[in-house]
Amino acid sequence: MRTPTSRKIGDIVDRLAVARYLNEAVHMACSHEGLTIKAQGALQALVAEVEIRMEAIEQDLQIIMEDLA
Repeated sequence: MRTPTSRKIGDIVDRLAVARYLNEAVHMACSHEGLTIKAQGALQALVAEVEIRMEAIEQDLQIIMEDLA
């Protein structure tokens, strides 16, 4: 049986996966031919920043999971 903490961790992992898919969709939208170069650059910067933040959250989550094991 899963504890409330393990359920919460599972929820966080699921949310991170959704955020990763959404970030990938934004990344794919960057290549749309109708976007200006400035808009493409802004979207690419956004994608990069979101990726950095998600990686940091994943690292923190890994540390928490190891501490709980």
